[in-house]
Amino acid sequence: MTPVLLRKKSDGSFNVVGECFVYGMMDGETLLGPFPSPWSVHVQQDLRGLNQPMYWNSETKSYQQDDPRLGELPACWEKVEREKTSDDPHLFSPHRNKLTGEVINSDPRVFPEALKERGVDLQMFRLV
Repeated sequence: MTPVLLRKKSDGSFNVVGECFVYGMMDGETLLGPFPSPWSVHVQQDLRGLNQPMYWNSETKSYQQDDPRLGELPACWEKVEREKTSDDPHLFSPHRNKLTGEVINSDPRVFPEALKERGVDLQMFRLV
């Protein structure tokens, strides 16, 4: 969840300027809140040499792939493993809907509906 810089236009729509760095907001804090103790995020290279976030528990001295702020997956979803293709986003986490068989490249726990249930005040706007 990298911050994106937007520029508002006179017609009320927005231009996407690009990704940006905002200290203290690079790991989804604006949507998911701060990391609870004893968790922190560390970036590690995977077998392909790509940077991937890993979540460190300083009490158990162990890493996990899932963000501890997200909690359990909804019962109808499961994480699946598959090779990343050139069409996939840089950070992707494939999940399959057990009811429909649909496979998506993102985590259903960060769908707009799921974030609203967490109390995140989302606003929709038009990008051009």
